[in-house]
Amino acid sequence: MRLLVASVLFLAACCAPSLGNPHDLETATKSVVQVDAGPGSYGSGFVIRSTKIADNAYAILILTAKHVTDGAPEGWPKVLGVEATVVANHLEFDTSLVSVVLDQPMPVATMRLNQEVEVGENLYGMGFSGGQGELWVTHGVASNRDRGASAVPGDSGGPIVDANGHVVGIIVSIDVGSNGFSRDYIYHHCAFVPVVDLVEWLEMVVF
Repeated sequence: MRLLVASVLFLAACCAPSLGNPHDLETATKSVVQVDAGPGSYGSGFVIRSTKIADNAYAILILTAKHVTDGAPEGWPKVLGVEATVVANHLEFDTSLVSVVLDQPMPVATMRLNQEVEVGENLYGMGFSGGQGELWVTHGVASNRDRGASAVPGDSGGPIVDANGHVVGIIVSIDVGSNGFSRDYIYHHCAFVPVVDLVEWLEMVVF
């Protein structure tokens, strides 16, 4: 399983950092959702397809981390309070595709599927840290380290985006560390799976 690591600086505000295009980053946040996997169990995900299937009914496909949905009890996972279905898993890359039917369409993330992440590239992690329903955006720099510490619980399954707001990876590991959910300025690392590694799987199960 190939992971990249971004050294991340938590921002003490739930808004996009200034190094990327603010409009593009704000647009990217609109496709990010909280994935509830049972009482006290939660993660994040992002919409990759929104299709009208009937009047006031839209099939929404969401990418998230497999460990977020693993072991979910009957009636879960849920997205926006609606029961969802796990339709496919990628075991090697800890990734799940989840489907939910909503009464309105959802913004769809733009994925960067034809370009590798470059070492030193500015990246932004997006997730519902702590599962409290509040989306946080963090800034980091891509590194070629093969492992590292990780994101806050609730971030798993959320997207890593570039400065243009395009998804380049999925957050797959968590570690609260000694500071727990503190929103002070804390450096940590965030391991993610590059979406370019998921192209063949996505073509098979989605496109």
